[in-house]
Amino acid sequence: MDERRGDMSVAIRKPFSVGLVSLCALVGALVLSAPARAETCPNEQLRSEAHSTKLPDCRAYELVTPPFTESSDATMRVTAELGGFAGMSADGSRVAVNSTGNLGDAKGAPVVNDYVLTRTASGWSEADIDMPDSRFPASELPAGEPVYASAPRQASPDFGEFLYESPTNGRSGEGVGSFWIGEADGALHRLGPGSGYLLLASSDLSTVLFDGPGGLEEERDLAGEEVPPVPVGVDPSGAVCPAARYSAPPEAGGDVTYGYGGVSADGAVVFFYVPAEGCAPGQPAVGGIFARIEESQTVAISEPSAEDCAACDTTAAGTVSEEIDGASADGSKVFFTTTQPLLGSQTETSANIYEYDFEAPQASAGDPDGKIIHVTAGEWGPKGVEVVGPADWFTKGEPSPSLVTVSEDGSHVYFLADGALQGARNSQGLEAVEGSENLYVFERDAQFPAGRLSFIATTGGIANPSLTPDGQFLVFMSAADLTPGDTSKNADQVFEYDAETGELVRVSIGENGFNDNGNTDAFSADIPGQQRNYPLAVSNNGAYVVFESPDGLTPGALNGYVQVSTDEPFYAENVYEYHDGDVYLISDGQDTSFAIRSTGFGGGSAVQLWGLSPSGADIFFETADRLVPQALDTQQALYDARIDGGFPAPVSLLPTCTGDACQGQLSPAPTLLSPGSEFQAGGNPPLVGGGAPNPATPTPKKVSVPKCSKGKKLSHGKCVKVKRKKKPKKAKKSNRAANDRRGN
Repeated sequence: MDERRGDMSVAIRKPFSVGLVSLCALVGALVLSAPARAETCPNEQLRSEAHSTKLPDCRAYELVTPPFTESSDATMRVTAELGGFAGMSADGSRVAVNSTGNLGDAKGAPVVNDYVLTRTASGWSEADIDMPDSRFPASELPAGEPVYASAPRQASPDFGEFLYESPTNGRSGEGVGSFWIGEADGALHRLGPGSGYLLLASSDLSTVLFDGPGGLEEERDLAGEEVPPVPVGVDPSGAVCPAARYSAPPEAGGDVTYGYGGVSADGAVVFFYVPAEGCAPGQPAVGGIFARIEESQTVAISEPSAEDCAACDTTAAGTVSEEIDGASADGSKVFFTTTQPLLGSQTETSANIYEYDFEAPQASAGDPDGKIIHVTAGEWGPKGVEVVGPADWFTKGEPSPSLVTVSEDGSHVYFLADGALQGARNSQGLEAVEGSENLYVFERDAQFPAGRLSFIATTGGIANPSLTPDGQFLVFMSAADLTPGDTSKNADQVFEYDAETGELVRVSIGENGFNDNGNTDAFSADIPGQQRNYPLAVSNNGAYVVFESPDGLTPGALNGYVQVSTDEPFYAENVYEYHDGDVYLISDGQDTSFAIRSTGFGGGSAVQLWGLSPSGADIFFETADRLVPQALDTQQALYDARIDGGFPAPVSLLPTCTGDACQGQLSPAPTLLSPGSEFQAGGNPPLVGGGAPNPATPTPKKVSVPKCSKGKKLSHGKCVKVKRKKKPKKAKKSNRAANDRRGN
């Protein structure tokens, strides 16, 4: 959390709707039912041309990035700098990439150009989305030179609108501090005359939350009419609380926040935290979570009023987490953790989770709990619940990869707790183990209106949870052996849990039991980290799951293959799909290139999974292998393995030329390496099965990048101070959200 202080404010852009609106209907409409397995696919000819006939579900490879990228990678990236804007549009037809090359009409960003790639009837097209300083009024340009183009900070779900800040001075990093909306047709308009540090915007970009001169504020724009920013950190009496802080679920391993929680999707609800006596002497008596509703009402969440919860004891000692655990997309349900025993039925004082439900009736004689629901109610072991929360990041010496995961509709809450729920058994008949980070789910929906708490497994910790909008399916990584037949010991595996049936299955298995059914103790399976507007690991209906692993799970995959570079050896990756209980290879079983990773410019496999669209129709991944005729170079490129997809190969993709520019021929395609277990001598990591040495790989070209002094990173062409973060448990791509694609 940013430690700067002041009144929290917002900028408003669109009129409020009556009531709180959920995005679930929009997301649910995107769900694609599993296609029937036909002997002949309707796109069989395109699959044949794109070398895709081995792909499942009638998928075909499509080259998403342009065939010519000026010898520069154009890769999908999620970054702390973009504040949540990354990945793909909700329907999978648009993706965001950035590249040091000029893919077409670049606006001259200092180091990296940002683009949106859009699927058309004939292929994928590109459009630069950086906003040049010439588009802004002179009054919005900072003093001094150089002035760089403004990169988008957030996008609407359909990528039709983008949020920008005013341009910054390339040397000082200072700007005017205003916020702007860029439309898909190129129009640019200011939200309001705000000035401050951007925190986050609502999903529809109607509300911008920032720390301004007056503190925590918001700005809005009603139908294009500029509206001054208004304070958000206001107590129930109407007084501004100078110490109010933005409150949202923390991002594991850092302080950047993504996803629903801090502000509702339509911007009507903003959650904030106020420390004890942060508003006035004695007020509030205990630090707590509040909600500001439509600029007109403040509701005490963690210290509810007697009207909202007559049974709640707000005088008891305890500590409330400064970050909410999560909230439904419409903001009607919010979850928080506290050691304060709010309800009389709670007898122990460990960390417990509660829900505040705006839609529940106020307290009455028949229902004294009112709007407060005790999520972790039940009979627990001697240590109590002990929810794994932000405090554990430091007491355990490392960040917890997962805290609490809330479904978009707020019906399901998944959490880790060191406590053991007594009498609860999972689908395998096992009970929780005290002190071992047990995974639980709380359901409160039409089937369980009073709520149901269930034990899933003793995980010892999970990573990168991916949840369907209705909460029925949870996909996550764990190194524990959670299912029968799993003997992988310390290697991460991917699991899927079905809350409706209570069944937990391992996804990272071998095709028909191939290669010991994926029981490896050397190669971890990996799924992308999940944030709002970020590629998913599971489709909305739970039918498709994607992951990557160096382990050979199908006959055509690489198995513990080591690539060698001038940096250090690394394992080549495979991209897989899990569907209807079977595993399929999505990448081509090759990895011919060393990839320069964004973090510290370290090397790694060029094959990288980015996820699938909510419907499951699109699987996005990167590779330097030439998978379609349209691919004309060996740069790392983004592909889509799309159901019923594919494009006819054009007659020619070669650029036109005249005279001497036409001399020379294209280099032949590189010889693809054979899959299988290989061994590289000289102290490289051990491989499965031994074998001959790896073929030599080309030495990667060195990238010329401006150098920054210790403790600083390159951002927009300038060196800025880096905020130190806790080191994640394992060095892998799990936490891509912390990568800074502008030089860090």
